[in-house]
Amino acid sequence: MKIKAICMVMLFSLLSCKENKTEDENPKKNTITAPVGQPESDTIPVDDNIPVEDPINDIKKEFSRINAAALTKKHYTYQCDELMAIDYYYEGDTVVKAVVDYGTVGDHYQKSEFYYKDGKLFFFYDFTEGGPACEGCQMKLEQRYYVKDDLVIKYIKNKKEEKCTTCNFSQRSIPYRALKAAKTLDFKTAFCS
Repeated sequence: MKIKAICMVMLFSLLSCKENKTEDENPKKNTITAPVGQPESDTIPVDDNIPVEDPINDIKKEFSRINAAALTKKHYTYQCDELMAIDYYYEGDTVVKAVVDYGTVGDHYQKSEFYYKDGKLFFFYDFTEGGPACEGCQMKLEQRYYVKDDLVIKYIKNKKEEKCTTCNFSQRSIPYRALKAAKTLDFKTAFCS
């Protein structure tokens, strides 16, 4: 009889236990637990339903927005070795795009586009055609630099993703010199040196 009573108590306690759902079983929330030796109050709730930032997608959206916007264009020409041209595109008083046409020097033609948001470069497109003379060949080079915080986060050369050769942009780089020249109109300093 004693064994029967103990079994009934165990069965009753098993049946009466409520299963508590842990946070790991909740598909919407997880937690990042505190490192060993730190209090559990340092756990951080994480909502898995919030999309992770996609900087490439953000760059593409801003690129498309700028190219679809009604912008004010200012055109300038200047002389280095050859006559060169630059077009600035303004949203209000802010430069959001600069297109530099370096023209043709010998057998080489080059054109660059710089895109800015809040005064920072976020996309750089460079097109070069020609180059060293070769019989019967038409050399083309297209380069796309996706930039975040002046660092290249993705580089595409002729439609193939590759490791960047220029991987960061400083205030002394051509895209930023072009942006500065929009205010100073000193194109020779920006492009001819």
